[in-house]
Amino acid sequence: ARGGWAPVGRTMKEDAVFALIFVASLGIGYLLPSVDAASRSGAAGALGATLVALACGLRWALYPLLTSMITAAALAFAPRRLHGPLCFAAAFGSLAVLRLCDSPPGAANAVQLVLTLRLASVGFDSADGGLPCNQGPLRLLQYAFCYHGLFSGPFYPWAEWAAAMGAPAGVPLQPAERRQVWCAVRDAAITLCVWRGVAWLTPYARLSEPGWAAQPRLWRLCYFYLSSFQFRFRFYACWSLVEAAGVLCRFPHPSNVSPWECETATSPSLIIASWNVSVHRFLRAYVHTRLQLPSRPARRLGAFAVSAFWHGMHAGYYLFFAGLFAMVLVERLVRAAAAAARLPDRSTWPAAPRLACGVLQQWWTMATLTFFGAAFNRRGWSETLQVWVAVENYGFWLLALPGGGAALMLLLTKATGSKRKAP
Repeated sequence: ARGGWAPVGRTMKEDAVFALIFVASLGIGYLLPSVDAASRSGAAGALGATLVALACGLRWALYPLLTSMITAAALAFAPRRLHGPLCFAAAFGSLAVLRLCDSPPGAANAVQLVLTLRLASVGFDSADGGLPCNQGPLRLLQYAFCYHGLFSGPFYPWAEWAAAMGAPAGVPLQPAERRQVWCAVRDAAITLCVWRGVAWLTPYARLSEPGWAAQPRLWRLCYFYLSSFQFRFRFYACWSLVEAAGVLCRFPHPSNVSPWECETATSPSLIIASWNVSVHRFLRAYVHTRLQLPSRPARRLGAFAVSAFWHGMHAGYYLFFAGLFAMVLVERLVRAAAAAARLPDRSTWPAAPRLACGVLQQWWTMATLTFFGAAFNRRGWSETLQVWVAVENYGFWLLALPGGGAALMLLLTKATGSKRKAP
């Protein structure tokens, strides 16, 4: 398969490799801060490179090494003002060549994904003055191959990595940090149990079976929602473990997801802000704010396109992010219509209507996300359309009803305002 985070089709051996790396990261995170600050970045980079060679094989370790060397050459020989676009092109170009010319296994693809973000960011950091010029290729390799998050995220820019690697050795965790570690481990255990339990009852692979679409409509919709629900918990479990390791390593922003905020989100914007947080930060800092496009929606669409390409070459990723973009547009449209109609803020409503509105918003957000998430999970064009038809294409209706209603309200409000202004 040409790229992607989605675990569809992943083998049990690959799952075992990922599980071993995530569990071992806790012990490594506990021991690494005791290493002297002068040697810590080298130790973390050497460990990461060793893990890549062991988990992926020497052949697949050459791709990230080559990408790092191209980036180092761009930083060393190109004018500083060109570091951003050159490093971005080198990182994402290498990712494209890898996917078009080869089929990396799960672990090798995950490493290349994370490395792409790290190496794409250093050029803009250098051009902005946030990265010293005299770092050299060895220092860049230490950052690129730092073991923490190398197989799963989170992404962290150079400055955060340097802060974690340069922190004083032997400093014990503060009480708040210890609580964060235990809470992250607890979340990993809970989400792991939910994932395995619900996956046993409603395996996602059953959606592709021939007889599944012939089941009663209500049964299909409920099964689809539950199987997609457990699919997200797979990511919650691994990211929670990595968060605990990040706190142990003293990274400033170790969290990459908030399971509770994701599952209770009442708008697409809240989902985006709570899921894969570090990639959201990367897109906002290095793509959205730098795209020379005339409007904010155009820049948002450009950021979604980059995210889709980064995830993989499959059509499903582009369908998913197109759906997510449409969800955000509907959200903005509804907010604009409410403001134009001068509706009172929801916080001023009585308790019962406020609660009912919140429940309705949460249901709309998660049901629509689940529908378009099928494209992300199935990845193929025909496989996605097959699932969408089986669930009555309900996601398009969920977009059209509030979006059309909000557009009509805006038109009526504008027409009413024009009549009032007329002499």
